[in-house]
Amino acid sequence: MTFTAVSRIERRVRRCDIDDLVAIAMALDVAPHALLGCRAQPLAPLSEGAT
Repeated sequence: MTFTAVSRIERRVRRCDIDDLVAIAMALDVAPHALLGCRAQPLAPLSEGAT
């Protein structure tokens, strides 16, 4: 992600889509849900064979 893209997101000129959210979370070494301000825990992965 470029500095320009980050600046535009910060100034609300550009929307932050899921790819941007994941990239920012990786750069900050946090889980993406932590950036959303949610208290909820991430969902547990589905077990194999679940429908």
